[in-house]
Amino acid sequence: MVRNPKRKPGSRRYNDCAPEDLKNYLMKIKNKQINVSDASRELNICRKTLYNKLAGHHGGKIGHPPVFSVEEEAIFEQHLSFMGECGCPFTRVDVKAVICSYLNKCGKKIETFKDGYTPGDEWVRLFLKRHPGLSLRMAENVKLQRANISASTLQQYITELAVTLNGVHPKNIYNFDESNLSDDPGKRLVIVKKGCKYPEFVCNSSKVSYSLMMCGTASGELLPMYVVYKSIHLWDTWMENGPPGCRYDNSKSGWFDIPTFDRWFRRILIPNARTKAGPKVVICDNVSFHISHDLKQLCRQYEIKFVCLPPNSTHITQPLDVGFFRPVKRKWRTILCEWKMTAEGRKNTTLPKQKFSSLLKKLWTSIQPTARTNLQSAFRKCGIVPLDVQPLLDRLPQTVDYNLVSESFKELVMNFRKSSDGQTTRKRKRATNAHTPAGADIYGNLDNPDSPDETEPELTDTDEPEFQGFTNAGIKDTKALRQMTEIARLAENQ
Repeated sequence: MVRNPKRKPGSRRYNDCAPEDLKNYLMKIKNKQINVSDASRELNICRKTLYNKLAGHHGGKIGHPPVFSVEEEAIFEQHLSFMGECGCPFTRVDVKAVICSYLNKCGKKIETFKDGYTPGDEWVRLFLKRHPGLSLRMAENVKLQRANISASTLQQYITELAVTLNGVHPKNIYNFDESNLSDDPGKRLVIVKKGCKYPEFVCNSSKVSYSLMMCGTASGELLPMYVVYKSIHLWDTWMENGPPGCRYDNSKSGWFDIPTFDRWFRRILIPNARTKAGPKVVICDNVSFHISHDLKQLCRQYEIKFVCLPPNSTHITQPLDVGFFRPVKRKWRTILCEWKMTAEGRKNTTLPKQKFSSLLKKLWTSIQPTARTNLQSAFRKCGIVPLDVQPLLDRLPQTVDYNLVSESFKELVMNFRKSSDGQTTRKRKRATNAHTPAGADIYGNLDNPDSPDETEPELTDTDEPEFQGFTNAGIKDTKALRQMTEIARLAENQ
């Protein structure tokens, strides 16, 4: 099917005239200022079309009418919006399955659908086109702990943050975060022959990555970068042609530890903070394992306070994560891919450390024009400057009228988002007889194996005997319990 068909001029002549002209001629015909034949000749449309317009016929849209009514599609849109806000959005395949289930329950069969019930991709595309409130987006995976962040937690965080930020200038509010720049430029859209299932792009890539610490202020100031290489020694060729003010370090793991964090704090943050008057606030994730005793003394000297973000909330509350790292990573992939297309990039299977610094300088230059705006927008999006909890609450699942959603939808969503907190696991016990499964009737009646024992009364829960060598935990069959008791008694007599 043609996605955007182009109509030949003159095939539908009533579409070639302007709606205003047609409306004016209809008014003239009603007022008997002109007859239908003359109006048809002047507008170059059929007389039957004018008669239908006067009678109010064929007033709908041109083309095949929708399969579902406006009310039904409105309900579909509400349900899809609700599922997206709850953190379990539907894919196009899920939408087809829901429509198929709906038609089966209604007993309604559509001739244009596959098997009469399953819509195709074209119907989903036109449905999204008819409802601009819905759109196809790439979804990010969020852990259940992050999804369980509540509005009360954010309210308490902003309330306590307001006390700490009282009288602090935006230029003295810092946020830092550790990230990495990898050697993989990622996938790209390419043009290949139709039917090619596995297109390939010749480009060297590896899993090598370089740790990078970045820090910015609420006023839009971006502090120099700090790079940590994975190595035992640090060489001068790894630090040539780098960004202005950039400092370099190394660690055994390639990530920030207590010594590297201490050096970054003293070399980057302290020199910037001591040039500014007034108290300073550093907003970051949990850095308790980074802060040393000497560093705490240094923070008291320069009036620096730390504010730790709520657990599992950095995707909402950390400015660098919310509005800064994504454009940086996008520009880095572009720069890295351009270098890999050069002769030097094709020759090296991985990005060498002596070349990383020069590429980092290109990245620094490319992000400078938008760095201030991105930082200010990120702090505003996180509700820090200006201080407001509403931007954070807007990113949580919105409150929706549950009357609009079926019970099955509600049960599915609540179970999906329910935390496992409060569920305890039964403590295991050591089995004294590993060869006899509890509750297994494998011995039969000792006196007469072919006939059940009906003379002995059945034991209740309070009458079940306890003896050394066996346990009745988990045994629900009293007959098997009696048999095991008899075996123990015979063993004691022997």
